[in-house]
Amino acid sequence: MAVVGAATLATALWACASISGLTSFSAGDCATDSCDASVHPAPGDGTSEAVVMSGPGAGSEEPEAGPGEDGEADGMPPEAGTGPETGASAGTDAGVPCPDGGCPMSTATGFSCPFGHCNGTSGECATPGGCFCSNDNQCLSEKCVKVTGENDVSCGSNCSGSGGRDGFDCELVSPGIPELVGATYACPAGSGFGGTTLSCDPTHTNCYCIENAQCPSGQCVPSANNGNCSGCTGTGTPDYRGCAPPVALATQCNGIGYSMSCTVGTCTVDNFDPIVLGVCLCNDDKQCESGKCVPNGTGVGENGTACGSNCTGSGAADEHQCQTAPSSVPCMGTGGTSCSTTLTPAPVLVSGGSACLCVADSDCSSGTCVNANSQCTGTCTATAPHDSQDCETVTSVANGWSCSIGNCDEVTAPSGRCTAAGVPCWCTSDAQCPGETHCVSWAGCAEGACTGTGTGNAFHCVP
Repeated sequence: MAVVGAATLATALWACASISGLTSFSAGDCATDSCDASVHPAPGDGTSEAVVMSGPGAGSEEPEAGPGEDGEADGMPPEAGTGPETGASAGTDAGVPCPDGGCPMSTATGFSCPFGHCNGTSGECATPGGCFCSNDNQCLSEKCVKVTGENDVSCGSNCSGSGGRDGFDCELVSPGIPELVGATYACPAGSGFGGTTLSCDPTHTNCYCIENAQCPSGQCVPSANNGNCSGCTGTGTPDYRGCAPPVALATQCNGIGYSMSCTVGTCTVDNFDPIVLGVCLCNDDKQCESGKCVPNGTGVGENGTACGSNCTGSGAADEHQCQTAPSSVPCMGTGGTSCSTTLTPAPVLVSGGSACLCVADSDCSSGTCVNANSQCTGTCTATAPHDSQDCETVTSVANGWSCSIGNCDEVTAPSGRCTAAGVPCWCTSDAQCPGETHCVSWAGCAEGACTGTGTGNAFHCVP
């Protein structure tokens, strides 16, 4: 019993010391940068049992040299950097930390639209968003409507439309798809957060919040789209239904006790290794712009357990398990009697008189029509989200990526650019490595900028 008790105590002491000194725990126990130190054997002996059995009183025979082979036999791993480096760890720097905030990965930093423009002074934007007309000549009706937050910047002085508009912000008037004659308008039931219902904007085009409770973030942004609602307290750029977006879920996080834990949501990584990075997943509908978080299971790295009953989403989800949000919520008309336009082929009145619908791609200013109501008599090629007229709507797509520090490890020259999100970033100068450490010279470094040698850590730094 004394042997077992002493061995258990030694193990407990090591575990406590490792938790309070996490860097040495990860550094000493991993032969590579990607291993999980909490499940790997202690260094120097190749067996996990030696961790339990080493230390005073562990057996009748004198124990062999302890972890790190530094002659200590107290069952405790040495501090990072002590003892000779041997085997697979020779020349590595698992103990060198990444820059503050953890080892970076590339993220999308440039966006553009497949048609129309995002709301910027050029065709490029730094943040994702909807795609809208920015000039009268992009609309079949020959009138683009300037809408705050959608195309007020990109339009400049090139948009002269007003009144009802489609999902591309083109005015609903002949010679394009017209506005309904004699219709009344309302938003779909449950179109707001938590089963609430949004309200139509003054042009009867899209639906927007008119009170804070209709938003996942609890904040509706006053604007011309919702009559500058007096009880709304949101600020900044609104989302597709006029809400202030929820606090962003982080794109990177790491194990327990490190600097990159999730302030919102739950991390896909659940270990003690600061090198292994994960992403923060939602665990509540309120954390998603769509107001719907999708549970993906109850295992390690999944969000189902943390969700409990707070996640009601399903279907397609983004990297944070948030259900994909639409680009807009169309305002629906009822009781319309006609669609009067010179456009050919002529749009048709949908059953119930709720909208005038495209019947071919050529009817849409966006260039493609969705056969959502089995109304197409010509060629309709789109299957994507659509507006009330069944014309395709889109959001901008990423076309540029970069690292917050360093450059993607895939570049072949200092001037190289990242080609995707989620690519590991490596240092490109000694100054980017912490303390007195150095960056290992590689293709992404300018001449003389990186003076380190050996095998770098996840950020390519060495002592």
